[in-house]
Amino acid sequence: MMPRYSDLASYLNTGGKPIFFVHCVKTAGTSLNGYLTRMDGRSRMTTYYIDRQYTDLLLAEAAQPGFYDSHHATHLPFSVLAPILDRLDVSRFHWLVCVRDPVARQISHYRFLRKMQHLPLIQNNCIDFSSLEAFTDSMPRNSQCRFYHSSGQAADAIAFLDRLDVQVVPVEFMSAVIDDIYVQRGLPPLQEIRANRTDQEPPARDLSPTAAALIAERFAQDDLLYRTYHARVAPLMAGLGRPVPVATLQPGDDLSFLRPAAQAGQLYIFGSSRVAEQLLGRLRQAGLQPAGFIDSTRDGTLARLPVWRADQLDSARWQAASVLIAAEAFGPIHRLAQTRGCRQIIDAFDYAIQKEIWRV
Repeated sequence: MMPRYSDLASYLNTGGKPIFFVHCVKTAGTSLNGYLTRMDGRSRMTTYYIDRQYTDLLLAEAAQPGFYDSHHATHLPFSVLAPILDRLDVSRFHWLVCVRDPVARQISHYRFLRKMQHLPLIQNNCIDFSSLEAFTDSMPRNSQCRFYHSSGQAADAIAFLDRLDVQVVPVEFMSAVIDDIYVQRGLPPLQEIRANRTDQEPPARDLSPTAAALIAERFAQDDLLYRTYHARVAPLMAGLGRPVPVATLQPGDDLSFLRPAAQAGQLYIFGSSRVAEQLLGRLRQAGLQPAGFIDSTRDGTLARLPVWRADQLDSARWQAASVLIAAEAFGPIHRLAQTRGCRQIIDAFDYAIQKEIWRV
């Protein structure tokens, strides 16, 4: 057994390194990049998708300052990345991938692409969406094993991932792993990770016996890959409790618990973007008036309320404050507010937006 999988602490340990998420399509079960972005802010999250999905671009950016201080995510397969890894200092990243039961992944991928089949990018690939089995037959190279190793064989993919000390996460454990990554960085995790929209419907709706047999035959190596890592990880994760997530406003919440802070002039919105203004509107609809906004870098006014830079509030005001985070950069704001002794920190980013969003 590789050291990574010898015990729970070894499996979860990131060494405090930035995350490099190599993302095989429809394996994570969620828009995982959003959780990495919120952990340290968009300035420390770089993605290589669609028009940025090139190794030349990645290598060019690797030569720039800050590359090894940021998190990265890409759909570039390891089978494509492997030849250039010796030109990166791979030891400075914590490498993360997801694996998924091939039947569940294939159904999710089918539903996901079918909703976008009108796009030229999809049409140019001549994919057949008439049924799940037709879809599977029209995408013969759509393999997790092939994503991780050019041979398409589970044994080769496993050997490669283990040699690079990649943390391989079966999708069932992704929420717990992301929670722990937050905890390792001194943060409470966000509220429960949302599943992808394509995973909300029962699999049986699309999975005919013919499709099931075809997937079992076509993706036998993917099944071996998934079962190998699931057998390693499941015993380690058994009984792992969930850490207490950050207090979070949810759509439909009764906001009356914020009224004492608002009446005392101790309720603040952290952020000064359009999202912060949206949150202000929702608070006012509930009859709540915050004292103003806090921002990391600017002051002034917004929506006829004062904006204070974080360093303009004295310790007494911080220690009495209830702060609603209305910015994507949850981690940096939470660390700042916690360091200043903030009395109450509440994540209100999704509450302000109140719609399902793609975080990529």
